[in-house]
Amino acid sequence: MASKTFVPAFKAQVGNWTYFSCLMSYAQVAREINFAHELGGNQDLGTMIQRGVGTRTAQITEYLLTNENRFLGAIIIAVWGGDPNYLELSMDADAANQAVLDGLDRNFGVLTFDGTQQFFALDGQHRLKAIKDAVKRDPDLGGEDINVIVVPHFNTPDGRRRTRRLFTNINRNAKSTNPQENIALDEDDSFAILTRQL
Repeated sequence: MASKTFVPAFKAQVGNWTYFSCLMSYAQVAREINFAHELGGNQDLGTMIQRGVGTRTAQITEYLLTNENRFLGAIIIAVWGGDPNYLELSMDADAANQAVLDGLDRNFGVLTFDGTQQFFALDGQHRLKAIKDAVKRDPDLGGEDINVIVVPHFNTPDGRRRTRRLFTNINRNAKSTNPQENIALDEDDSFAILTRQL
């Protein structure tokens, strides 16, 4: 029987989506999360639910291995086959501290990763590949953390349409910084820094 991994999570609602926000170590992410094509998605245009992994992964891997200021944004993962295994919890405290906790445990619980459900990166597959590669090269990185957002995915025509819509909405509405903003804000590009000083 596969070993269980328990991950603290907050259950949340936006629009018609129920999702879970949690914190996972890079080692957990590398071990527990797959790519859609490994689970049967992206076999043809009818089953495609995300774009493939491109070559820019190597840059992210090097960034993780060499930059002490490294930071990655959240990865959105989907549960292949439906809702995640979620157990809602409540926090108990003595009478003196109960007032502080009131409301903080709203929608708080635990997600269980036990091998009975499979998870794939819906958004952040380049970050996922980079994490997997970086942890192989430097296992100490496995102790670092990343925010993970978990959504359900149903492998039906309606479920694939819903997942594709979420993927395209996330990526279509993302906006990169323009060259002027890069010059004004970048702290790693020496040309941007010199331009500001001039």
